[in-house]
Amino acid sequence: MENQLEKHPSPLPPRNLAELLDETFFIFGRHLKGFMLLVAVVQLPVSVATLVILEYAGGGSFIWDAATLTAAFLLGVFGSLFAYGAAVFAVGQQYVTGEIVIRSCYTKAWWRVRSLWVLTLAVAAASAIFLVPLSVSDRSAVLMLALLLMLGSIALFIYWSMSVQAMIVEGRMAIGALKRSAALVLRNWWRVFGITLVLGLVGFGLAVLVSIPFFLIALGVPGAAQGSLVSVALLLIADSAVRITVLPLLFIGGTLLYYDLRVRNEEYDVATLSREMGIAAA
Repeated sequence: MENQLEKHPSPLPPRNLAELLDETFFIFGRHLKGFMLLVAVVQLPVSVATLVILEYAGGGSFIWDAATLTAAFLLGVFGSLFAYGAAVFAVGQQYVTGEIVIRSCYTKAWWRVRSLWVLTLAVAAASAIFLVPLSVSDRSAVLMLALLLMLGSIALFIYWSMSVQAMIVEGRMAIGALKRSAALVLRNWWRVFGITLVLGLVGFGLAVLVSIPFFLIALGVPGAAQGSLVSVALLLIADSAVRITVLPLLFIGGTLLYYDLRVRNEEYDVATLSREMGIAAA
């Protein structure tokens, strides 16, 4: 195969929003099967396991319900971060070699599995902050506190948004990756927030489009009432379809944004990417 560094000597230029979206869709379309399969490897079992766990929630004690809901949340977050790690490697891999090898992508993600679990717990802790207003009796105070906590959590998540990339590309451990992410985002917070918001809206739109056929099927299939076996099956299939079509797009976009931050601050290029990730050009 022709050396990708010679074929594309500088595929990592600074990009504006339109160029970043264009490159995101280009990579996704070029490696559609590879990215969808890469995400499906983890997300399909996670979807099944999450639904099974949630089946045991409700009707039990408060502690049991809280435990099952927490387990489902942690599993979902970790599954997404684990797939994200593999996708980060895949984006770099396709730049350097022109291919995506799913096994090597997950081997790289597994290399940082403990750090990904730490990041999962950090995300869970930041999300749990929203429970704080429940302890306040004054309704107006609850709304104000909830708003302040929401804004604080959004700011924190934006600062952490490059953590998975720092783990996989630069080989940093959990705390080091969080610090590295914050340093990259620090002077670009509003830009990262805006691009992340646009990517989220694009992902939401795609999720709606993917979900529509399943919604129509549910309306036309007898026995698809809420809670029935048919409705659970449709929910599982729809959830899996959304995950394997939307998540790759978000993962690619997030990784390209990470590259962009480094290009603007560090004169980052594919040669450096290849060296950091230990991928030899084909």
